[in-house]
Amino acid sequence: LGPLDRVRASATGPAGHVETKVEMHFRVGDHIDGTATWNFEAAEAEDLLVITGSAGSVRVPAAMNGRELVWADGVETYDPPDPVQLPLVTKVVDAILDGSECPSTATSSTRTSRAIDAALG
Repeated sequence: LGPLDRVRASATGPAGHVETKVEMHFRVGDHIDGTATWNFEAAEAEDLLVITGSAGSVRVPAAMNGRELVWADGVETYDPPDPVQLPLVTKVVDAILDGSECPSTATSSTRTSRAIDAALG
């Protein structure tokens, strides 16, 4: 979707203990506002990414084990793609070991770090 901008967040938890609930608000591009929530004390263990637009939403369930396109008139499912993390991790390790080219740069990692820092304050 692109770099996150206007990142703000709040975290709560029991007094004197680590935060267990985090809510982050952000913008992507000029017109996409987003909210992300994490609840580490939830009654059920679930990882779910939902991207909602004017014509429907995309739901990415836990562990990338399937996809749902949710439209106003029904749900369409399709098989997940191959995992994306392993090829990047392999390229990063190769770049460290033999100096080969790597798509993950200081610029992209700095952008990620800034978003996390903005969210956590």
